[in-house]
Amino acid sequence: MINPLDSTQYFYIHNGNVAPISQFVTSLLSGEKVLYEVIRVVDSCPVFWRYHMERFARSAELSGLPFPSANVLTAQVKALLAQNPVSEKNIRLALVYGSDKKLPTFLAYFIKSSYPAKEFYEQGVRVELLWAERPNPLVKAENHTLREAADAIIANGAYEALLVNGQNEITEGSRSNFFAVKDGYLFTSPLGAVLEGITRKIVLQICQENSIKVVERSVAVDDLDSYTSVFLTGTSPKILPIAQIGTKRYEPQRDIVTHIQHLFYAKERESILEWFAALNSTPA
Repeated sequence: MINPLDSTQYFYIHNGNVAPISQFVTSLLSGEKVLYEVIRVVDSCPVFWRYHMERFARSAELSGLPFPSANVLTAQVKALLAQNPVSEKNIRLALVYGSDKKLPTFLAYFIKSSYPAKEFYEQGVRVELLWAERPNPLVKAENHTLREAADAIIANGAYEALLVNGQNEITEGSRSNFFAVKDGYLFTSPLGAVLEGITRKIVLQICQENSIKVVERSVAVDDLDSYTSVFLTGTSPKILPIAQIGTKRYEPQRDIVTHIQHLFYAKERESILEWFAALNSTPA
């Protein structure tokens, strides 16, 4: 099961009903196609909720599948968080489609969540390369083959697996986006080649607002030595410096990376306040 259920929580959502977690069975996730979102919840507020809903809807549109009303999904998640408040935990939203491709089953449940230790942000993490590509990078759908290959690398001690395409270019991580820094420029793969990570989206906004130059171009494996620093972005790691790609080493504490980190935390706080404002102005 991708993103294992956190059975220590009390409730989950099944098509609008708040149900005890003891009633959750993995067969609920069996379908012809499963689209999903993983969202970090802080103080019972889903961070960057609006952006996740936009991407969720786009995944359905690109797959030619119906998408429930975003307002309905929002109300259901509000109900879940009211019954099952958390200080910090990831929540998974899943749309499970049958062969008839009619309106799907909707599930929202907490998953086992782990976040990088403080020292990882200070010292950076080690990642490895994986020669693999997503069949449709713009659609966030389950891909068991890719996940299993990445999990095998992570089980051997790496924090993440970076995907390398047929042109020997790093596109993204198996569950993150990838950035590299050189001469004051940020390099990252163009949107059509990678999944649009929400944290990636916020980083690009930050760069635009603060005149940080970005080049949307994949990084060639053969050119890794020319970059001064590299980092991951994602729901759980946020902005996480990389200290090592295979045998190549980088400086995790670079001014441009730490500057973006601080600006990102401010955006995160704004998102939480936005959810609180919406919560207090509309019925649950």
